[in-house]
Amino acid sequence: MAICCKPIVVVDGSFLIATYRGMLLTACSQDAGVFPLAYAIVDKENDASWGWFFERFKEAFDDRDDMCIVSDRNESIAKSASIVYPKVSHCVCIWHLWNNIKDRYKRSQEELREIFFATARAYTTEEFNHHMTEMEQIDGRVKDYLFDIGYHRWSRAHAKVNRTMTMTSNIAESLNSAIKAARELPIHQLLEEIRMLINRERTCSCRRFQLDQIPCPHAWAVLRSKSLEGEDYFSMYYSNEYMLKAYDIPIYPLPDESTWTIPVEVLEQRVVPPVWNKMPGRPKKVRYKKVSESKAKRPKSSCGQCGREGHNRRTCRNIPYHH
Repeated sequence: MAICCKPIVVVDGSFLIATYRGMLLTACSQDAGVFPLAYAIVDKENDASWGWFFERFKEAFDDRDDMCIVSDRNESIAKSASIVYPKVSHCVCIWHLWNNIKDRYKRSQEELREIFFATARAYTTEEFNHHMTEMEQIDGRVKDYLFDIGYHRWSRAHAKVNRTMTMTSNIAESLNSAIKAARELPIHQLLEEIRMLINRERTCSCRRFQLDQIPCPHAWAVLRSKSLEGEDYFSMYYSNEYMLKAYDIPIYPLPDESTWTIPVEVLEQRVVPPVWNKMPGRPKKVRYKKVSESKAKRPKSSCGQCGREGHNRRTCRNIPYHH
């Protein structure tokens, strides 16, 4: 059942390369793996098709607490999602966002890639600001572009959570505000106060606990000191019970066509294939891949004579070094 999956819904559209073309619209969630929630084949990807898709999806999935929609920056998806789910957060997929950056800004892409993903995955605002400063030093245009999109739409550090604590870089400092009365207690009593805090709030200054809903290393240290089971502090969506419930849906085989009950108005309809123009040349059998997908990072060749990179023995102009 979809209710047993995380309320994070990833939607996307993909071109079909079969005889009659079209677009495949999909919506997936996550449990122990990837759980397909809905899919539909439409003629074109536009406001009308995505609006219809989200309306049908809402009938099945409903509007859940802490729900979030993730997609690329497709305008039709953003517009339709805001109409059908006006109160639901709409986030941008960082992989699609990185591809947009690569297409727009060509300068120092290897350096930008590492810093961008580190920025997007940073848990605290301090770490986020540090990486953003590094990115600005390489290419300030990228920072302006990401700011215009909105940090809260793609950054983990700016994600909205139900319960937050004062953020500092040190876990001890973050706990001080919550356990002021226990500062002078013996260490075993202090750990007990921290354990109660974890039980009640399930938060940590590193923000990993509340965002991933899995105990972070700091929480694990406290749990182990009290001989507590860490599995009890995982989100229910990670449990075997919820994973089994997600797939606990009977799927019945389609009966023989002779037993179908088809309404008269459906029988009277004539379904024709969409109108499309055949493109010249041999049709492609695989989808077009971007450079980031098709070309893996290859090691640079080195010269067998001098050992330096960028040329080979035949074109080497360096004087060989003899021991």
